[in-house]
Amino acid sequence: SLVGALNDLRGDVGDATPNNLLCGEAGGITLGDLVCIKHNGAAVRVYKCDNTDVTLNRAVGVALASAILGAAVRYATGGKVIVNSITNVPVNQEGKYLFMTAGGGVTLTPPVTGTTVVVGVLSTSGIAGVSEMIFQPMTPATSTP
Repeated sequence: SLVGALNDLRGDVGDATPNNLLCGEAGGITLGDLVCIKHNGAAVRVYKCDNTDVTLNRAVGVALASAILGAAVRYATGGKVIVNSITNVPVNQEGKYLFMTAGGGVTLTPPVTGTTVVVGVLSTSGIAGVSEMIFQPMTPATSTP
């Protein structure tokens, strides 16, 4: 996909797959999802972030490729990345905080339920309406910074 190719070409992204961590998400992980690491009772696995679940609200990266349950997950640990959940953002929104949502997504709107977690800043609207984020997750908080 276009987004995957662009993320693979990025020279300013920290790419990591420590210890070949595997996807623990039953429905898989999609390219551009925020991801976290969690012990599922049997092993450490990678899951989609979720601001409404305290066991899934500490983002460690953004998926650089899709992965099915049990497959190795590639993810960026920092830098400028493309996210799928925010598209066609007006230019005047650049520099605004991006917040974690359920299902590995991000939004410009602070959540009304769950924990407020800033995961980065909107960088540009990108090409073809695809948005880029400077990924720099903060510790989950109960209020907007």
